[in-house]
Amino acid sequence: MTSFLDKLLTYYELDYSSYLKNKEKSLIDIPKFSRFPNLKEVTNYIKDSIKQNKKILIYGDYDCDGIMSTSIIYLTLMYGSEYRPGFYIPNREIDGYGLTINNIDKFKKLGYDIIILVDNGISLIEQIDYANSLGIECVILDHHNVGEKLPNAKYIVHPDLVNFGKYNISAGVVSFYFSWAYLEYINPYLLSLGAISTISDVMILQEYNSLIVKEGLKAINKHKFSQIFDLLGNTKENLNESDLSLLIVPKINSICRVLNDDSRFKIVKYFIDENAHFRILPWIFQINDKRKELSHAKTEDVDFTKPAIFYINPENEGISGLIAANLMTQSLKPTFVLCPERFHPNILKGSARSYNNFNVAESLNKASEVLITHGGHECAGGFSLDIKDYEKFQNIIYEIAKNTPPYEKQYKYIELEYEEINLKNYEIYMSFSPFGQGHEKPLFLLKDFVISNFKKTNDGKHLLFRNNLYSIVYFSYDKEIEKYDIASLLCEFSLNEFRGSKSVQLKVIDFVK
Repeated sequence: MTSFLDKLLTYYELDYSSYLKNKEKSLIDIPKFSRFPNLKEVTNYIKDSIKQNKKILIYGDYDCDGIMSTSIIYLTLMYGSEYRPGFYIPNREIDGYGLTINNIDKFKKLGYDIIILVDNGISLIEQIDYANSLGIECVILDHHNVGEKLPNAKYIVHPDLVNFGKYNISAGVVSFYFSWAYLEYINPYLLSLGAISTISDVMILQEYNSLIVKEGLKAINKHKFSQIFDLLGNTKENLNESDLSLLIVPKINSICRVLNDDSRFKIVKYFIDENAHFRILPWIFQINDKRKELSHAKTEDVDFTKPAIFYINPENEGISGLIAANLMTQSLKPTFVLCPERFHPNILKGSARSYNNFNVAESLNKASEVLITHGGHECAGGFSLDIKDYEKFQNIIYEIAKNTPPYEKQYKYIELEYEEINLKNYEIYMSFSPFGQGHEKPLFLLKDFVISNFKKTNDGKHLLFRNNLYSIVYFSYDKEIEKYDIASLLCEFSLNEFRGSKSVQLKVIDFVK
């Protein structure tokens, strides 16, 4: 019989020596900040500017990566000194993405000498030139695509400009490297924020990205950073990458998706001020609850019979992508959610989501004649159009979707024997973590499960099986399973922690007749 470890090695196409090498990597194996040749020069410039009492502003972005980056740079500059920089998180609807001319004027009036742009800046040619004309120097810490022309910034720190490696890194990790060079040591809290940004920006979890998340999680679980653990909403003993992805990142992202006022700055204060975070925590949960409420579209208003799903969301532009993802999951069809611009209601801004059978970026290109702006990749994108062109846009997308093969769920899995469901094998499974983009967690197929062994939870929404060794849970179960006596279950391994005891729990993702 093939061992559980061998099954995992085969699944990931790894030999045993490569597995051991990856498993044994630690903090000392994280690539050094010297991969950015100009980084010491940049940090010395900032240190000298602080000594000269120059006024510095950190300009971030409204997503989790931008918030983590802003927090990392702020804390880096304040550690061991009395210096306190300013910071700004753009308003999604008013400012949009990146540094704006209007905001540069505001910062000039406020007396800022230097702007450090994090998670934006690499494409802002005109804006950086304008800042220069006003005597404001700019430093760019970014990771987005580099264009044919670089902005005329004082310094640019970007992984692509130095061939950092095969995989892109988040802006939070670029900021972490700045902190490492500036402080001349790895601060575990700042590493942790960099790990969160890697998960939030869905970086490929291979090589250095995997190691940063792995070591960031070690730091979180060792130091029990309250700003991170308190966002869980439960008393879990240790966090893993799924906790970051499912329970922490959405709460951070919810702030600037829901809010359109300056209270959004509190999300940065939460991470940079340990004394203030307890006051801010209930507010984060409140905004996150609002995000959940807003992100569930009224499905009675949606026509699921069409080849693609369209929905006008009048509520809030920031949650259009979430609504699109929810509707796509329900329909298994490409989904387009649009919202009137706040100050230009004749302009619709949209978010698109699809499975990989329908290419969003190519479809938006084909509809470019009726679009004002558009961009994205295979499975997600953004666009804007005049409301008068909405029906024409719909028809173009319908025609493309009609000629696209329907999405079919396909799973790669490992066959699991009942006797293999134990804590020892869970530990083996976790030795392959962290899991994420480019290194997805494996699915396990548990054959011939007797459906009558499941018990419904009190609310009737979930199915649960439990014995002395393990449990199996099927959240929001597909009612179709009730038609069968026996089925094979596609599951994920997880750990159930309750009152100090631990046991393996299988979470059902789908079932096979």
